[in-house]
Amino acid sequence: MRYLFTPKRFAELELMIVQLREKADQIATSGFKSGLEQDGHHDEGYQLSLREIAIYDRRANDLEEIRRNVEVVEPLEQNEVVQFGNGVEVVYSNGEKIRYIMEGYVFDSSENSISVNSPLGQAIIGAKTGESRSFMVGDKNIVVTVGRIFPPSAQKIFASNNF
Repeated sequence: MRYLFTPKRFAELELMIVQLREKADQIATSGFKSGLEQDGHHDEGYQLSLREIAIYDRRANDLEEIRRNVEVVEPLEQNEVVQFGNGVEVVYSNGEKIRYIMEGYVFDSSENSISVNSPLGQAIIGAKTGESRSFMVGDKNIVVTVGRIFPPSAQKIFASNNF
């Protein structure tokens, strides 16, 4: 599977991988010191550090696999239709409005970002302001309307909700 990333998001991916590897190294250093002070196989701190290292390494390996399948794309500077890189205000049938940024891949910590491959992302991609679209979540049909579309250059303002 290919993942679309903006240059900015790709830089974030690279940084996340480096930080995960550094954290695993820090844990390894402290855990192995603990293991040297006692019998490592019976030391809880040492055993815990091995598990933590495995978690950080697995996440870094997962992100490296994603990185191998990344296509870095500069989003088009437009606000006519919902596309990769746009900000979009989605209005739910209950009147709730939520603003999202359309991304190719969403990290766990990505607030207000949705993947163009998610059910909502697939439903609204290509939509214009005022268009309603529906998508399924389980057996529930959800209807949304595109309230506003923001160009990629508005992401800083968009993220702060100051407009």
